[in-house]
Amino acid sequence: MKKLIVVVLFTAIIAAAVSAQGMGMSGWASPQSAATQGRLRSPADDFIRPDSYQSARVENWFAMTSFASGSSVHLGYAKKLDNMYIAAYYGGSFWTGINKFTYTETNVEWVNGLRNTVPVYASLPEFTSTPNNRFAVLVGIADMGFRLTLYSTYLSFKDNDIIANNIPFKNYEIKSGTVAPQIAWSLTKNLLDNGVRPWATIDLNFVNDYSKQEVYTGGTTNGATIENSQNYFEPVFSAGLGGYTIFNQSGFRVSADISYTLTLRSFNNDYDYWNGSSNNVSKIKGLNDDGNLSENKYSRNEFSPSVSGSWGVGNVAFRVLFEMPLRITSTESTEMTPRDTSGSLVRDGDYEKRSTVGFAPNLRLAAQWRLHPRLALNTGGRINISSMNRTVTNGKTYNQGNEVPFSSTRRVAVSYGSTSNQLSAGVTFNATDNMTFEAGCGIGNNNNISVFASDGIFSFASLLLSLKF
Repeated sequence: MKKLIVVVLFTAIIAAAVSAQGMGMSGWASPQSAATQGRLRSPADDFIRPDSYQSARVENWFAMTSFASGSSVHLGYAKKLDNMYIAAYYGGSFWTGINKFTYTETNVEWVNGLRNTVPVYASLPEFTSTPNNRFAVLVGIADMGFRLTLYSTYLSFKDNDIIANNIPFKNYEIKSGTVAPQIAWSLTKNLLDNGVRPWATIDLNFVNDYSKQEVYTGGTTNGATIENSQNYFEPVFSAGLGGYTIFNQSGFRVSADISYTLTLRSFNNDYDYWNGSSNNVSKIKGLNDDGNLSENKYSRNEFSPSVSGSWGVGNVAFRVLFEMPLRITSTESTEMTPRDTSGSLVRDGDYEKRSTVGFAPNLRLAAQWRLHPRLALNTGGRINISSMNRTVTNGKTYNQGNEVPFSSTRRVAVSYGSTSNQLSAGVTFNATDNMTFEAGCGIGNNNNISVFASDGIFSFASLLLSLKF
């Protein structure tokens, strides 16, 4: 019976070895997955993955909670229906990090010469902390999985007719943070005997960094001033093959995979200009960095081939993954300034077009040793080679729309990053057939392994509890 349990567990692990690398929930990994550098997942990972929710083997329902952080929570629930699977996930800090600013409603002599009751802030409202929340819902049907995710760190503040830091404002507005919905899709069964389980994701990232104010001066205003406007919209498209087994013999399997990611950015920001009598606000297809204007373009293509291997013998399972991501990033930036009181912009300053090719391979190793049919030791190691980059920068200088003679330059720079490595460990304890505990074990600085130290191997953290029926 014990051998049968071990065989079933290892079969489930091996079946997931060629699953899509891009289907994981960003910002979340179970202690077992973290301890094995993502190579040996648990049901707490698979239940919310479009490609492998069936690997969670939920017969009725599944629930989990993680105590990985003292300031945030991770909760999950899944339910198996007759012809459908549904799951939900939340990770974050709820309303922690939301900024609320204290004010006192005070009766003062207002800018019109009359007394008025207005909010008075001791200082100018500024964000000092950030909320972090992620929601996800997965629906599995007809051998496919669809997941909708919403991630947000967004904050905003806007008020009219206020006093802040002893300054009367007609308007004051700030925005910060990201709102990022994602749609993910995958098949849950291989198209071929040797694999191929295609997947795709679309991310729509709305990034906010904005500050606008309008100050009363002598009972009136000169119009709004855009202090900062560096918003951008970033669509990200990713797709992958889902793994293809090229060798499978005597319990040893080798698979190859490839994925592609396209990242674009669209800029549309505010700037103010003096029209001769007051400030007007207009738009620029670029950034307004504290009044420094530039037109910008950004794109990145990433090709990520990988080779993975798995091997199981007795009560030990081994995993290896070698990723070879190649990133091609292109950026353009042109400094701009208002030509005249019409507010139309002209090139004035430096123009720079930069193309960077980066290669950042990494090697991940993992092992799981079943000390007992209900207790497993998880270990993992990762070797990262910081991106090796070759950057070509073409530049020139403009003066009020005219290219400065002999200002063209071309610069080629090559950089080699440093190598880093990480060692991790953890345990998985199946207390009953329906209850599982997972935890990470302490690994000291410089990957030192101690036994009884505060960060020693018997120091457990990131506890997770899951129930499955």
